[in-house]
Amino acid sequence: MIPTGNSGKGPWAASGIALEAAGPALFAGWAKSGEAYDCAEFGCDCGWGWDYEPGEPKGMPWPTPLIQLTAYSDEQTANTYRPLQSMIRNGRLGELLKIRENFIRLPNEGKVETVTSSAMSRLGNPISYAVQDETQLYNDRNKLHYVAQTQRRGLAGMGGRALETTNCWNPAENSTAQKTFESPSRDIFRFYRKPPAHLSYKNKADRRQIHRYVYQGSWWVDLDAIEAEAAELMESDPAQAERFYGNRIVQGSGAWLPDGLWDSAEAGSRELVPA
Repeated sequence: MIPTGNSGKGPWAASGIALEAAGPALFAGWAKSGEAYDCAEFGCDCGWGWDYEPGEPKGMPWPTPLIQLTAYSDEQTANTYRPLQSMIRNGRLGELLKIRENFIRLPNEGKVETVTSSAMSRLGNPISYAVQDETQLYNDRNKLHYVAQTQRRGLAGMGGRALETTNCWNPAENSTAQKTFESPSRDIFRFYRKPPAHLSYKNKADRRQIHRYVYQGSWWVDLDAIEAEAAELMESDPAQAERFYGNRIVQGSGAWLPDGLWDSAEAGSRELVPA
C-alpha cells in the first residue's frame, strides 16, 4: 500500500486491524444457497449481517487473533494505534475489544500489540496479522528489515498475512518497502497510484496536477496546504518533497546517476558475430 503522505493511511490500517481482530477475516469455504454471516453468532451485538450469494467466499473470525502493529518508533505506531482505540471507544467493538495499558485484549486470549526498533522482545511468536507501517524506513541498519522478515515467518506458521503501508522510498536505501515492491512473488498485492510521467514536479502547474491525481479520493486534504509545504521543502530537499507529496520513487541528491539514465541507456539484445 503506497499512498501519498497525509492521505490517511493510519486510520485506514486501523480499520483493517479491527476487521482482523473481530470480523470475518478468515476464509471459511464457499457459500451455498441460503447461507449468511451473522455477527451475533460470534458474540458481537453490532447487528451486522450478510446474505451470501451461492459460490461467494465465506468469512469467519480468527479463533485466536494475534496481531502486531510495527513501526520505527512509538510515535509512529500511534498514527495507527490511536485511531484504532477511537474506533473501539466510539463504536460497537467495545464489548469484544478491551483497551489495556500496553495492548488491546481480543476474544479468546487474542491481542493487539505494538513492535518497534527498540522493543523487539515480542518477535518470534506465531501471529495472524501484522501491520508494518512506514516500511520505507525499514533497513538493515536499524534492524527493522529483520523485524519484518521475522514477522513473516510467524505469519506463515498460522496462515496469516501482512499489510505494509509506506510512502515512496529512496531507491538508494534498499528498504523493506523497495524489496517488497520489486519482489517477483505472485502473492503480493500492490496498490500504487503512480502519477503521470510527463508531469514535472519542479513545475508549479504540473505539481498541482500531480497533487490532484495522487490525493484523489482524499477529500479531507487541503491541496493549497500541500502545495505550500511541498514548495518549501523543494527549496532544501526536492527529492524528499517529490517522494512524500508527489508519490514518486526518486533518489536523493547524493545519487551518482540521474533518475532514468541507466534504464534509458539499455542497449537491448545484440547478436555477437564471431571475428
